[in-house]
Amino acid sequence: MNQLSKSSANTEIKAYFSEVLRLASNNEEFPVNLDEVYPLVYPRKDHAVRGLKSDFIEGEDFIIQNPDYQVFPKNEENKKTGRSTEAYYLSVPCLEYLIAK
Repeated sequence: MNQLSKSSANTEIKAYFSEVLRLASNNEEFPVNLDEVYPLVYPRKDHAVRGLKSDFIEGEDFIIQNPDYQVFPKNEENKKTGRSTEAYYLSVPCLEYLIAK
């Protein structure tokens, strides 16, 4: 799925939410990636995460996934440094409330 923004066309937004409903009907508990929808409501991801953590319950309304990666500073096998990016996945009711808010 593509990232949405306030400037997304109506057809793009409708197609996105149709896909979310399809995933929800397949009993996928957390089908929505926060990265794809936060621009509809928040200017920055950290604002969306702060709102998510203060207004919703982790494990019930959303989950956090940490991608696995390793840092090899001496071997130069992986030049990625710093902390990993957490991926937030929302339930459909959480998404609906977040958008309507």
